[in-house]
Amino acid sequence: GDLFTATRFVGSIGYRFGEKLESRIKGWYQISDYDFLTDQTIGNRVERELNTWDISASLGYKIIRNLVLAVTVGHREQESNIDDFDNYTNTYGLIGLSYNFDFWRRGGFTNEALYY
Repeated sequence: GDLFTATRFVGSIGYRFGEKLESRIKGWYQISDYDFLTDQTIGNRVERELNTWDISASLGYKIIRNLVLAVTVGHREQESNIDDFDNYTNTYGLIGLSYNFDFWRRGGFTNEALYY
C-alpha cells in the first residue's frame, strides 16, 4: 500500500496594478494520513495524521516582458496527532526572479497564466 494519503486544498488570488506591479495571495491546507508508523517512545504502531497549512503574499515588479522580481512573505504550520512529532511553525521571506518563457506568443495567455 501507500505510505500516506494526502488531501490538499489550494486557493490563490492576484491583482495587477497597471503594467508593472502585480500582487498575489496564496494559501493551502493539507491533511496527510500515514497508514502506520512505529512510535519510538512506546514501541507501538500508531496511525499518524499531519495537518499543514501555508499562506503567503507577494508583490512583484515587471522589469521587462515576462521577467518579474518578487518579494514574498509567508507563514506555515504543521501539527501531528503524535505529541512533539513533526510539529513546527515557520515564518519566511523570499526574494525571487522569474522569467516566463512564451516561445509561441499565445495571444496574451502567458499574462493570464501567471496567476495559476
